[in-house]
Amino acid sequence: MARRKFYKTAEELITGYGLPLPGTKRGRKTGAADSRKVMLRAKILPSGNVQVYLYSSYKGKTMRQSVGVLNVEADASIQARNVELMRMAEAEAGIRNADAIRLGHGLEPQTKQNILLSDYLQQLIKGSTFAPSTRLAMRTLLHHIEAYQTTQIKISLIDAKWIRGFLSYLKNDAHNRNAKRNVRELSQNTIYQFFNVLGFALTQAQRDAIIVRNPMQELSPNEKPKMQTDTRNFLTINEVHRLMQTPYKDEQIKCAFLFSVFTGLRWSDIKRLTWQDLKEDENGKYFHIRMKKTAKPISVYLSSTGAQFLPERTTGNENGLIFTLPNNTSVNTHVRRWCKEAGITKQVCFHVARHTFGTMMLNNDVPLEVVSKMMGHTKLSTTEIYAKLLNRTIASAAHKQDAIFKDLI
Repeated sequence: MARRKFYKTAEELITGYGLPLPGTKRGRKTGAADSRKVMLRAKILPSGNVQVYLYSSYKGKTMRQSVGVLNVEADASIQARNVELMRMAEAEAGIRNADAIRLGHGLEPQTKQNILLSDYLQQLIKGSTFAPSTRLAMRTLLHHIEAYQTTQIKISLIDAKWIRGFLSYLKNDAHNRNAKRNVRELSQNTIYQFFNVLGFALTQAQRDAIIVRNPMQELSPNEKPKMQTDTRNFLTINEVHRLMQTPYKDEQIKCAFLFSVFTGLRWSDIKRLTWQDLKEDENGKYFHIRMKKTAKPISVYLSSTGAQFLPERTTGNENGLIFTLPNNTSVNTHVRRWCKEAGITKQVCFHVARHTFGTMMLNNDVPLEVVSKMMGHTKLSTTEIYAKLLNRTIASAAHKQDAIFKDLI
């Protein structure tokens, strides 16, 4: 099938997608009779793009509601987004007309089917159904749905085709919103995270009887993003030592990061640690907590090295929070600056401290099963990722012999 030409002007967009030119009174196409109560209309914007909106006039009351913007088509990516926007707009107009017919027969509209994806995500973000980290990811997901220009889509209209289009946007057009200086594409694991979070929202919508079937189930396994398990960064012993020797303006963040290096605790757990969680038995001092991510209880014993990064227990704060930390994004910014000052060029975030703990334990011949329990992993396969990373590092070191002796063989 031949590819359709790109529409490069507002007029071409309007006529090409079968919309009435501004000022046309009747019908979806010029001169066509139309008995529908809700129609799609177009408005040419100063930018040269076209705003598509729903229009109806009933008993002297006029309704106009934007459903998105058709952009001048510079490439196939923009064209695909325009096609998806029009597909959703047509479906939306169809639902509105069906509701109008129901009202005409004295029936109530099907309210739940009219819930917008953006409104539902906002509801989940403000609620307590999901963990704070998931709600934060939903907020970023909502940003990308808005960038995909289908923010006005109803949940009931989301299908496998929309999800495929959104995944294509994430892979090819989306940018990391936290990359202020250098525009960066989303990583494979970020796309995987957004896909999962969207799945959580749609599953909840199914539980709330907004949709009958989760459209995620219509995707084949090959279409679903996969997590890359071999991209985890970790610090070497030498790099950890450099960080220990490098002062930083925020001592709390420095101590919290190094505490994570020697305990394997996540940022979400360190942030919630209290002095009351600190226990002691015949084996030594340990923290007994319930992990935020998994809700699984864990006892984390302290080495003398790890314990030195605990701040001083002050009078009046005998049972309060141990570390006072900003949000995760701010902490990661500080960690990157501190690593730069220490001459470390790797991409480091707070969670790299946990990766470092895992590889450091395995490097010191601690059995895989023990490391798994120390890190609170629910599956041994998760811990095996650290072993694979370590094997790759060891193999890389072994191959350096080739460079040394290549001229002698």
